[in-house]
Amino acid sequence: MSFKLQNINNLKGFLQKRGVTCYFYRKDHLVKLCDLALELQLPILNEENDVEPDITISSLTRRTLVIGGKEVIAPEVSSVVWSADLRFIPNIEIGDILVYMLNYCGWSGDKLKSYKRDNGYQLFQANHIDSVKISPQFDGNCYYVGGTCVPETRQKESPYDVWILVRPSGEIVSGGCSCVAGNGACKHCIALLFSIESFSERQREGFTQACTDGYAHGINLKKKSEQWKLMKWKLGGTLQKA
Repeated sequence: MSFKLQNINNLKGFLQKRGVTCYFYRKDHLVKLCDLALELQLPILNEENDVEPDITISSLTRRTLVIGGKEVIAPEVSSVVWSADLRFIPNIEIGDILVYMLNYCGWSGDKLKSYKRDNGYQLFQANHIDSVKISPQFDGNCYYVGGTCVPETRQKESPYDVWILVRPSGEIVSGGCSCVAGNGACKHCIALLFSIESFSERQREGFTQACTDGYAHGINLKKKSEQWKLMKWKLGGTLQKA
């Protein structure tokens, strides 16, 4: 069997049926894991009796980075001291998001072509992301960016907490969410990514001003022509337009 010819979803499916945690691995890593699983003759688990792999393993994987040739473990999200000052938020572009969806979320090429029809993009378009915040830079090479996402169908319930781990270059390392999926590939995480990209684009084009000592609402505005009307910044305790 040649795993190199398989797509990411098939590789993940092969591993998950054998109880191997495989969130956020690149294709070459997945191929190596599949080869190893085949060599070890790992049996297919009984889906009715076996539990899902321990999520703490994937959580550690998501916080593992390679910086200067060495592995560095990012702090737990729960221990992060957040700031609403978004002046230094990494510049995320559409290409960064598509690479993340392809390599980490296992999207197919066909799904990428129609990403604007995906539920995550639709949540972004419908302004479900709020309370965007950023962590201090740690180890000189990464930030957490977090926010909240209103559930798609239960909008009166508490929002989900969602976050990404991103390098200053805009490369998205991983993500997570308080929803059931919680693995960074959910629609809530995708919505946050497009919200940050939209904010970054407006910064590049000079449509926004620094948000020192305040917090942003409506960071994921749908149309640039509506941004002055919809965006609100809380500065010095008063609501003002950007």
